[in-house]
Amino acid sequence: MTLHFSDLLSADEVFVDVDAGSKKHALQILSHALADIVDPASDDDVFQALLERERLGCTASIGGVALPHARIDGIDAPLAVLLKLRASVDFDSNDTPDVDMLFGFLIPLETDDEDEAQLRRLTNTILDPRTIDCMRAAPDAQSLYGALIGLDDTGNLAALR
Repeated sequence: MTLHFSDLLSADEVFVDVDAGSKKHALQILSHALADIVDPASDDDVFQALLERERLGCTASIGGVALPHARIDGIDAPLAVLLKLRASVDFDSNDTPDVDMLFGFLIPLETDDEDEAQLRRLTNTILDPRTIDCMRAAPDAQSLYGALIGLDDTGNLAALR
């Protein structure tokens, strides 16, 4: 089965013009949004899991997009949140620019090779420079979500132009 952006997030999990003053603050906002999907009581658990993953290596990438993620117990399928920040923040990476978008996701503790390959495909799509340009150009959360879902329908970036 092919994993689509619509399988990971809904329009309610896309946020635009988010005010975050630092990497930590951005991860806290992301954690809160992800925990709301899983279980609001797990807010701190999600935050700690994301911080632990960041300690292994910064998830910021070329293009000013970060892909914070963690494995977490209690979910059966991957889920995601997309934050487009009002202003970029330093993400503690020497070789990448400041981050203004975070595509954060949680992964079940148990995943197979096919699931991981599907997630890699989606994250590679997010990191495509044409996708990044289109995401930055989206004026609001609905437009941003629509662009990602357009990728699901077409399988290419034509929907984003």
